[in-house]
Amino acid sequence: MKKLTYLLSVCFLIFSCEKDESIIEEDFSSIDTEEISKDEIAKIASLNFNTSDLEMVDYPNSEGGLEKMFLIEGDILMSRSRLEELSNEKLTKQYRTYNLVDNNVKIYIIPRNAPDFLGGTDRVALTSKQRSALTRAVANLNALDIGLTFEIYDGPGLISGRQIKVSQRPGAAGGIAGFPDSNGNPFRNVDIFSGSESYSLNVNEHILTHEICHAIGLRHTDWNTRQSCGYNNGESANPEGAVHIPGTPTGYDSSSLMKACFGSSESGNFGYYDKVAIEYLYPSN
Repeated sequence: MKKLTYLLSVCFLIFSCEKDESIIEEDFSSIDTEEISKDEIAKIASLNFNTSDLEMVDYPNSEGGLEKMFLIEGDILMSRSRLEELSNEKLTKQYRTYNLVDNNVKIYIIPRNAPDFLGGTDRVALTSKQRSALTRAVANLNALDIGLTFEIYDGPGLISGRQIKVSQRPGAAGGIAGFPDSNGNPFRNVDIFSGSESYSLNVNEHILTHEICHAIGLRHTDWNTRQSCGYNNGESANPEGAVHIPGTPTGYDSSSLMKACFGSSESGNFGYYDKVAIEYLYPSN
């Protein structure tokens, strides 16, 4: 998370977040199974950690003694009790913020070069690739069976109504957005960072679709663990809220477009439960 004028949601390109889904079946022969059971190895692997160099180490605890802890990927410590908690938690349900956009409205998506843009001086127009990605992102949203509609507005002059203004700003690959306000409006700005230009059209589509979804009230599916980033360091639920969306599953959903981190092979498309979540929040009439 990153604080600007508002509390914003940030997503960066993290190659390590794309873990091998077949990791549970890898060769564990190099691991000392007297200290670490095969069940524990499987649980760690199911959390999308690499277990190839898994160790059990003695680590000082708060009582002045030593505690056996897993050393994962060379720099992540995890106790046995924490492993059990993570294994039993409902880690990646879909989540929303307390505030949502009013349903059955049109949201105008306004690129940076539109004359009524209100933003900082570091914001500039989208590149050709980013404009194409924005068109795809809007098409993704309009393909859902929801009450909201989205329209890219490039016309001259000001336009009234609910708006999300989209621009590029300096930074590594990724994007940034905020959450809806208490008056039913989406967050007004979505930014894609300039470093995204180095990656595929699909990755840019992923970033912009993801950030627009934040602007209408979706949290990261793994907000409480940031598991997709390869570590266990969650975001705060409040003040925006992290309310579970009914009908979405438990367990890590590697197909979700709303993961906190993403890789270079993203398709830019919604996962199945992303659609379920948005269609639940904004039902069509």
